[in-house]
Amino acid sequence: MSILAATTPNPLPDGKKEDTGELYRYVSGTSMSSPHAAGALALIKQAHPDWSPSAAKSALMTTARQNVLKEDGATDADPFDFGNGYIVPSAALDPGLVYDAGVGDYVGYICAVNPNFWFPGTCEFFAGLGYDTEDPTQLNYPSVGISQMVGTKTVKRTVTNVGDSEATYTASVENPPGVTVEISPAEMTLAPGESATFDVILSVTPDVETGGFLFGSYTLSDGDHNVYSSIAVRPLGIAAPAQVDGTGADGQVTFDVGFGFEGDYTAGVHGLNPATEIEDTVADDPNNSYDFPGGPGITRVFWGYGPDTAYARIELRDELTDGNDDLDLYVWECDAVTFGCSQIGASTSGTSAEKVDILLPKEFTDFGVPGSVIYVIDVHGWQTEGPDANYTMLLWDFGLVDDAGNMTVDPTNVAATLGAAQTLTVDWTGLDEAQKYLGAISHSSPGGLEGLTLISVE
Repeated sequence: MSILAATTPNPLPDGKKEDTGELYRYVSGTSMSSPHAAGALALIKQAHPDWSPSAAKSALMTTARQNVLKEDGATDADPFDFGNGYIVPSAALDPGLVYDAGVGDYVGYICAVNPNFWFPGTCEFFAGLGYDTEDPTQLNYPSVGISQMVGTKTVKRTVTNVGDSEATYTASVENPPGVTVEISPAEMTLAPGESATFDVILSVTPDVETGGFLFGSYTLSDGDHNVYSSIAVRPLGIAAPAQVDGTGADGQVTFDVGFGFEGDYTAGVHGLNPATEIEDTVADDPNNSYDFPGGPGITRVFWGYGPDTAYARIELRDELTDGNDDLDLYVWECDAVTFGCSQIGASTSGTSAEKVDILLPKEFTDFGVPGSVIYVIDVHGWQTEGPDANYTMLLWDFGLVDDAGNMTVDPTNVAATLGAAQTLTVDWTGLDEAQKYLGAISHSSPGGLEGLTLISVE
């Protein structure tokens, strides 16, 4: 949708807008949505100066309208396209209920997403204050989003009556396909200023389609107010950690696997394989600007993978450089005949801690062979301590069928039950203490491979 807005009649110096002499034009995108949302929030803040930013945002979200989004054949749009819908500022002034959250709630959310983001001890401190630092879905937000779900998931939400009178709200639900949603309690009576906590209980059914996001909604209504919240949930066939770390030449780790299906589950062993270590030197780039295919401050490695490689990892580490260096990592996939290249990964943090993973890397047979792929790995000296930096790059890979004989998993076969979980025990033995190892436990259902849990041992 385009909106008529004032515009400068003068051309921009970078040539992004021509000189049309127009004082108004139709504009769309975030350039329009951001100022309109900010203006609506200002109106709410003027009417309710005691509301928190979260309460004001809740009012805008829960009173938005969705009907226009389904007109003109646009029925394939979902909440990832339009969120909760088009804002209705007049309705947001009187939303009935709001979902409120404070600084501690957001710190807990960030801790749940990335426990290492804060200073040491921060997440433990806020957990001690009662904030949820483990599950990001528990943030008191006016919608529900669950990216990994098997079986049943319960999300808690708290609403506050910001109306002038007592009201009874009743829940209604539009279930995502193959998922049932229950609001408990389904009815709440709240006095002005009173808050109540309820559960949103989501359960997958045996015929649910796994792997993709499914959408629905729930609405709390008192007859005058309809407090709308969208739901986005991604049911999985298997829910397992992405990576588990261990140490020692001999050792053991355990982790749980959740099942989103009924049938036979199989755990497979891949690796453990030691890293290939490449020691080299990269010069400092005085321009602090990476350029491909060439430019200053680049050290390049050409790397190929064999047939049926399942996974590859390329890594730099702060402790594996000789100074306080900021090195970056870029990976390109190149046709071995035409040498046409496309970037498939980059890691550009503010230090030399960089990592690029490749799922199912393509096979390199030889230059000039159709279908053969070579990987170009560039280490870029964004900011080195001194004129250059000495570093060690680590490279691992393991195959689809690749049992190195140094790792086992128990059990390997389980009769999976929808919503149930199984603890896996992974043992390794006889590793070289000077090496760094990477492997994986694969998770398969009757439909095939569902995912991997990487096992890193150092």
